[in-house]
Amino acid sequence: MLLPRLKGTIRRILLQWLGWSSAYAVLCSLEAVLLGRKVRLEVCSKCQLKCPTCATAHGETRSGIVAWGELAPDDLSRFLGKAGRIRLLEISNWGEIFLNRRLTDLLERTRVGGVPVTVANGVNLNTATESALEAVVRCGVRALTISIDGASSASYATFRINGDLARVLANVECINHFKRKYASEFPALTWQFIVFGHNEDEIDAARAMAEARGMKFRAIRNLAADYSPIRQPRRTAERARIDLATSTDVVLDSLADNLGFCHQVWDEPQVNWNGDLLGCCFNNSRAFGNAFETPLADLMAGRDYRYLQKMLAGRAPLRDDMPCATCRLLPRSLRAA
Repeated sequence: MLLPRLKGTIRRILLQWLGWSSAYAVLCSLEAVLLGRKVRLEVCSKCQLKCPTCATAHGETRSGIVAWGELAPDDLSRFLGKAGRIRLLEISNWGEIFLNRRLTDLLERTRVGGVPVTVANGVNLNTATESALEAVVRCGVRALTISIDGASSASYATFRINGDLARVLANVECINHFKRKYASEFPALTWQFIVFGHNEDEIDAARAMAEARGMKFRAIRNLAADYSPIRQPRRTAERARIDLATSTDVVLDSLADNLGFCHQVWDEPQVNWNGDLLGCCFNNSRAFGNAFETPLADLMAGRDYRYLQKMLAGRAPLRDDMPCATCRLLPRSLRAA
């Protein structure tokens, strides 16, 4: 925990206070050489659910540069061969990783390559083969976040449209079965619960269900303020152990001003399933080269990518051709410029 906190402090000083984008880029490059780089690689951008506030469900990512597809094993090998040392690979973003028909092969290749994998952004776990669930354990995936927004089938399916809570819980039990079989502590399982008005009375029950399955329980707030608003904010905040008093706009502005996701452009670059370097996990409008064809470090040293970094650090004007131009999480200082 000490190293991430120290890095966070250095990031705030260099990027937010001083605007020294190049200095932080050098620091991240040095870290990549000494410790390896953290990278985000989309394994599958497809999803079978129709969650009301999700860009994937609305077809926005499918019609954008993210598109609709899945990572091929040979492309993963090409990427690993050009990405340099990777200390952590996050493989979930817009879609559902278990819809990738070659997931078992992909995980086996990361295992053989000694690349630690996480699925911390999350899965819905509605559609998974037994072999894929076994591979998650056998190949040592470090962490798996499962989005389960309800303790009853009706409540769960209100947001996770086309989802089936019983099927999700059966898949959780399957993972736990393989954890016992392989005597493995991995993956560490997290039950992630978005708090809505329609499920706020099920928080305690969901927490108990998570604990019974050896899962960490994490309640998070709904940032789509108009959808299923909380009916009893004070009581719900106490049960969920989260802040519901701060307005959604203030929360989003704070995330934006603190580079809550923008920092990925430097220290956790997002790569799409087809190899496109996106920079951050929200970019759905343009790429900065292809990481299956060109070493990742070379792409991140490219002219436009360096401009993107300088722009986010407040050292260059906002350009309309940058993906940040229409992003809600663009720092307010750049929106006003």
